[in-house]
Amino acid sequence: MKKKITLREIAKLAKVSPATASIVLNDKKNQGISEKTWKNVKKIGKKYNYSGNNKIRRLNKRKFIFFMEEFSYNENVASKLLDGFNDYDLKSHQFVFLFNKLLDNKKNIFKAIDEFKPDGIIIAYSYTKKIEINLNNLKLSKILLNCYSNNFNGLTILPDDYNGAKKAVNYLFQNNLTKIPIILSSDTWMKGYKDRLSGWRDAHTENNIDYKDSFIVQPKSNLENGGYLEAKKLFKKNKKIDAIFCTSDEIAMGSYQAIKEVGLKIPKDISVIGFDNSRISELVKPKLTTVQLPYSEMTQKAIKHIIDPQKFNDNFNILVESPLIKRESVKTK
Repeated sequence: MKKKITLREIAKLAKVSPATASIVLNDKKNQGISEKTWKNVKKIGKKYNYSGNNKIRRLNKRKFIFFMEEFSYNENVASKLLDGFNDYDLKSHQFVFLFNKLLDNKKNIFKAIDEFKPDGIIIAYSYTKKIEINLNNLKLSKILLNCYSNNFNGLTILPDDYNGAKKAVNYLFQNNLTKIPIILSSDTWMKGYKDRLSGWRDAHTENNIDYKDSFIVQPKSNLENGGYLEAKKLFKKNKKIDAIFCTSDEIAMGSYQAIKEVGLKIPKDISVIGFDNSRISELVKPKLTTVQLPYSEMTQKAIKHIIDPQKFNDNFNILVESPLIKRESVKTK
């Protein structure tokens, strides 16, 4: 019988480390391996019909439930959260995906757990939401993803809206833009928007830059029309504005229209920063500088921790960095 080729032998033929060969042959994406190396290792693996130790892999498979609530509320966010799954995780473990309205009643969660008997659960929302569900009696790994609860003994993973907002405002300050109103969402009860306002305020305080109370405005609608109306009001009340910090990209689109109507140009006369890094931020002219919400990265962290057998018995939070995506809508020095 012909001896099966080993992982180390494939690595030697491909002139890579065994670790790199393992990542490629197990389809573990997002590991910084070049496309050329990836294709070469795959080609050699296919040539020698390498299958790895599938029997062991099957025996070690664990089962997890991914509860995704409010899928219809924001399909764009939900799809970004799901982008955090890679082929390696899905092949190495079993994930059960359950969508919509299962979290309205805690009994639904326990019914699913009784049916599927998972090793752990992830509960995710398409917007950062406080939930009132007591899951402390569940003796398994549990993670709240993009939602939180004050009464929770598990891991909570959230976007860092606060530091994302500070980073955006500080970027404007660095470019000598200091008169910066903030246009809030109408949903200021949401944690994310509260954190963005706090980040805007603290950036001013830490840089010893004063701001007017009139620079904090809140539309009645979250849509483009809300941002448009509030931006128009700002221009009527204030003779000089250097930039507008919008707490969503949709609000920024409304500001774009208002700026155009008062005869100003972006970024020559006024700068604009949004929040979300939605698809539209790259389609407008000039392209919008915005803060990215790290949804797929949050899911990756959730998967990493749910697979880890360690259980969190306290309410432990992880904040994932919300990076600033610099484009054309800010006037730089």
